[in-house]
Amino acid sequence: MKRTITISVSSILLVGLAILSGCASQYYVNGLIDKDRHEYEKALQKFKMVSKNHPIYPRVQKEINEVSSKIKAINEAMEKGEQAFIKRDWRRAKRQFQIVLKIQPINKEAKARLERIEELLRPRLSLKEIEDLFQQRKLYLAKKKARSFLRKNPRNRKAKALLDKISAETKSSEAEVALHLTQGERFKQEGDFLNACLEWQEASEILPEDGRAQENLGKVKGEIDPAIRKNLKTAQQYYAENELAQTEKLLEMGLKVKPDDQPSQELFLKTLSALALRYYDQNDYQQAISYWERALRYDPDNQSIQKYIKRARSLQRELEKIK
Repeated sequence: MKRTITISVSSILLVGLAILSGCASQYYVNGLIDKDRHEYEKALQKFKMVSKNHPIYPRVQKEINEVSSKIKAINEAMEKGEQAFIKRDWRRAKRQFQIVLKIQPINKEAKARLERIEELLRPRLSLKEIEDLFQQRKLYLAKKKARSFLRKNPRNRKAKALLDKISAETKSSEAEVALHLTQGERFKQEGDFLNACLEWQEASEILPEDGRAQENLGKVKGEIDPAIRKNLKTAQQYYAENELAQTEKLLEMGLKVKPDDQPSQELFLKTLSALALRYYDQNDYQQAISYWERALRYDPDNQSIQKYIKRARSLQRELEKIK
């Protein structure tokens, strides 16, 4: 016995509407995802698809209006930015492209334009600046800048010669630094922290951008004060024995490591003054003046030393007249 199944037109319509509603829902969700990704053109297409096939779908018109508004604002800002860019009005162009990126952070055209504006506004590198970096012993930075300059000016012979000069100096300096670092490590192993510090200080002066020397100095920071005290005690013994040259050598070394050590400064001042008097008594006024001038660095208001210098200069002039 055959059964007859009757399906009404209204039932077919309901099934069709359900299918359409499901498709519309998927398009709508995908549109929202594109909108969250700031891909407004894609989102608009999907929202319009939903609106076309399912006009009564809730909220779709609101999304269309919102996305359309964003696209319009982006296009207007891009157009204004391009016009300002052509007129070389960098400030206005920059502001417009920033507006675009505020609305649509993924906009590649606006990003590219902003990067180009930054490049155009960036001060142009000159060979004089590279030379200055070289003189300041910033060899790595100077080398990097010289290469950058040559990429933009590949036929510039002066730049090529400067880069060769920097490269040669860098290679030589790296070898010197390696030697000082090794010597410093050797002194450290022997417990001679002052000489170790002097080696690392020398390495840092040769190539300031190489941080290894400063790192080593930081590691022995706690050993410096005891080493300075020990060095000062030895210098005091030499001074008591009138071994002024040895005293000078030790104190000079200690003050290079710790320039603000007050007890070392005081003894160094006395040592320099004593050496100055020694040369003064030997009629070597030039040497005497040299030592007193060094002493003045530690006691610039010392009137006694100033008078000695004045007298020594007068005697030096008289001596030169006789010759």
